[in-house]
Amino acid sequence: MNEPTNPPPPADPSDRQAAFLFLATVPKLRAVEFAVRCARRVAPLILNDHPEALERLNAVAAVLRVIEAWTHGMEVSRFTLRMVRDIAYDVADVCDPAGPTLYAAAAILDADPSRSVASAMRKAGQLGGEVVRSLIEHDFARSGSEGPQFGPLWPDGEPGWSRSAWAKLEAERPRLVRLFELPDAGRSG
Repeated sequence: MNEPTNPPPPADPSDRQAAFLFLATVPKLRAVEFAVRCARRVAPLILNDHPEALERLNAVAAVLRVIEAWTHGMEVSRFTLRMVRDIAYDVADVCDPAGPTLYAAAAILDADPSRSVASAMRKAGQLGGEVVRSLIEHDFARSGSEGPQFGPLWPDGEPGWSRSAWAKLEAERPRLVRLFELPDAGRSG
């Protein structure tokens, strides 16, 4: 008797049905890692979006760090996972390039993450243009029964627009962190 086999990765990742069927067969961890890669590639586009863009990119970067911690085995509570999903939702509600991050955060909480991961992939491909679409296709082409097998996020080197956005965020991080510092217990006010 023949054992059922998993569907192969789609030749065309933009084929939503084929991508969905494939993603439904890979381990959840690998599927979420794939969604994070999609989100990381387009998150810098947030800087083109709004006057509060640095704060939004900072929020998305924090969400991605929590998701990546989860994918690396760090224990993250459901409360924290729901909180980062809600942050991603609030940013994505007003800032399109945060959409893949929202889908990556939702994928962790979903019993079946395939729909969220397929949405992250589709949205990242729409936002990132041909460069990001070809990288998504490259990741899918390297897929097996365990899911996508990853190499460098940017195999041909990170584009200048991405490097520039992350550098700008790093330069502003001290100011952004101060926004969330609690006053000293002895201070009044």
